[in-house]
Amino acid sequence: MAGPVPALPAASLLVVRDGPAGLEVLMQTRAAGLSFAGGLMVFPGGRVDRFDGPGIEGFRRGGVRELFEETGLLLARPRGAQAPVDEARRRQVARRYRDRVSRKPGLWRHMLRREGLVEGCATGLGDLVAFAHWITPEPVPKRFDTRFFLVRAPRGQRSSPDGAEAVALQWLSPHRLLDAWAREEALLMFPTRLILTKLARARTVAEALGLARASVDAAILPKVISRDGRRTVTIPADAGYGVTEASHLDAELRVRRRW
Repeated sequence: MAGPVPALPAASLLVVRDGPAGLEVLMQTRAAGLSFAGGLMVFPGGRVDRFDGPGIEGFRRGGVRELFEETGLLLARPRGAQAPVDEARRRQVARRYRDRVSRKPGLWRHMLRREGLVEGCATGLGDLVAFAHWITPEPVPKRFDTRFFLVRAPRGQRSSPDGAEAVALQWLSPHRLLDAWAREEALLMFPTRLILTKLARARTVAEALGLARASVDAAILPKVISRDGRRTVTIPADAGYGVTEASHLDAELRVRRRW
């Protein structure tokens, strides 16, 4: 009997900022026709490519690259500088490389060298703070080993959806988004919802970063079990989300109408 399919490495970024009413996170709506999470609201991110490199730094680099491809935001600074590139420079780099990097991820490092840029801001890729780590359950035919990182939004930069994977981008309060999910108006996967629940404990970017640094970065592998004829997803009680089970992943989407 064949075993579970391998979980492919992936990275997602919780890009946060202090909005007028408190903490906001950048959410993207995926194109409805995509085979994975089509039409859902997710954090920017995607597959970690072999060109991104090994280990945790490869996950971070993959997340920064995917953010650039999907939203146009560039988490990089001019070599020797502390602050991220400004909006004018971001537009210039995006115009030259965004589509090309989307087609060939291996061009990412070439782009940085050619443009005299260094990934991250004050502390390089260390700006991305580990926030969560989820692995798709084994019965699922398409699986990912996804690390979620928290990072402050680059000041002054403007985002735009790529139109292929991301069809819309919104800065939203985690509380507002969770309320919309509860009203069956938002399309969220189980991990996305629980990560937003965790993020909602913070009121500011500083609090969110403190929460991330205090979190235990343990991988969560949900189990899909059958109970009373219904499929249920369970996670360990010590995962720290305040929830231990939910209905099957498909039911968890609560697809009623687009929000």
